[in-house]
Formats: sequence, C-alpha cells, structure tokens
Amino acid sequence: MQRKLMWLLAIAFLAAGNQSLEAQGVLIGAKGGVNIANVSTDDPEIGDTESASGLILGAFVSFELGDFLVLQPEGFYSQKGFEVSEGDFEGSAGLDYIDVALLLKGMLTPPGTAVRPAVYAGGVVSFESSCDLTLDGVPFDCDDPEADFERGETDFGVAFGAELQFDLGQAILLADGRYTLGLRNLDTSEDVSQSVKSRMWSFMAGVGFRVN
Repeated sequence: MQRKLMWLLAIAFLAAGNQSLEAQGVLIGAKGGVNIANVSTDDPEIGDTESASGLILGAFVSFELGDFLVLQPEGFYSQKGFEVSEGDFEGSAGLDYIDVALLLKGMLTPPGTAVRPAVYAGGVVSFESSCDLTLDGVPFDCDDPEADFERGETDFGVAFGAELQFDLGQAILLADGRYTLGLRNLDTSEDVSQSVKSRMWSFMAGVGFRVN
C-alpha cells in the first residue's frame, strides 16, 4: 500500500512539474520549526491526552501557475506524538514521520509586492519512520507486545494554513502556520469502534530561491 501511494505521489509531482514549464516562476526552498501534536480519541484506555512538541524540517518546490495561484509539493521529517497523565500514571508516545504534501496556494497580493500573504490547503500522506513509548518512566519499543500499541503506520490528512512571504529579490523569506487534520483511524486493534486520529499545529520559518 505504501509503495502504491509513493508512486501516485511521484506521478502527481511529475505532472505538476510538466504543467509548470510555462509557469511564471519556480521557487525551491527549505523550512523548519516546531510541531504541537496530539490525537483526538474516544478510546477509554487512552483517556484524555495532552499535546507533545517536536521538530519539523523539510523542503518544498513552488510552481507559480499564475499571478495568484501556486502549486507546492513538500516533504518533511516530522516529529509527532502525545502524552497521557491519569492519576499516578504517566505515559507518552513519540512518533516520527516522513510527511509528503501537495498544496494549492492562493496569493492575496500581486507579484512584485514586498510582503505577500497567502492561504493554502492540500493533502498530506505520512509514513511512520520510528516510534517509541514511555510508560511510567519505562521506555518501550512500540512493537513490543507488552506495550500493546497496535497502530496504523501510514496516515492520510488534510492541511490548512497561511503564509507570509517577504520578497528580497532572488530570495524569499517566509513564515508559515498550519493545522493538519488526520483522517485515518490509527487504532488497528480488534475493537475498531474506537477512534484515534492525529491532530497537529505546525509553525515554521524558511527561505526560498527563484530558479527561473
């Protein structure tokens, strides 16, 4: 399943590149910052959860399809997870992902403006790269049978956000804030009536360079 998704995303990225050959410009850059991640759940075994912070770091390519429309593929290393505190029990889950996103951005001011705000939305596919648990101060591997942490290792979601670009000529400085809403139930235990879905705020800064 993961291989099929990767092929589909690769085809989408190639199509975006071909479509952008007549675009006004291409921007390549990198950005990073912090995630504030959690899960929404009705699983009584998990109970109330608290947010966990982590790093997010990656790269993007922006294809200008017009004066006000941009297509932007992205790839990130993204740290997510959540914390649980109930009575004397404390636990945390740390999950690292490779996030691949395809965003459509609407620019709110015309090209050449010194400061250009934008809003965007798009799809995100996340592939788990590592996972660890801490239960009452004792570390566990997520795949340890004693941890009883059955989960889906691929997630699907949508991202909504806003961006502020500062035009420096050949370079662009940017500030980015977004909310990513996981759509897949990550609980793969036998009781499929329970729901565990990822939720995450991301705040990033970055730089991009025009290549044409």
